[in-house]
Amino acid sequence: MPKRGGKCDDRSKQDIPQALKISYNSIFELFKKKITHGHWNNAAFQNLMEHLDRQAKSNSVPVTSSELETLIKNFKLLDNFLTQQNFSRCAMEIARNEILVVMDHFRRMTHKRRHN
Repeated sequence: MPKRGGKCDDRSKQDIPQALKISYNSIFELFKKKITHGHWNNAAFQNLMEHLDRQAKSNSVPVTSSELETLIKNFKLLDNFLTQQNFSRCAMEIARNEILVVMDHFRRMTHKRRHN
């Protein structure tokens, strides 16, 4: 959390790239388990990760450990759901929508902090 004077401590700054890495690695792992209509491009995915990491470091928005735990829990629930549904097309579409909700929440949460 921000210290007095509005500066974030080093640990908080490091949590943003970690949160993004957890999120995008989780998404990647979920969708590569079952071939969907598109194929995964590992090089493009790595480029995206590097770009997001640079962007996150420049924004320096803190994330609490409880927020990271919630993020991990959400992706574990999605993984369990997809596994139980044998990665059906319907389940994949539900998971895509849930991922968008989770990522939008994370984006709004960090965006709000940037402007406070």
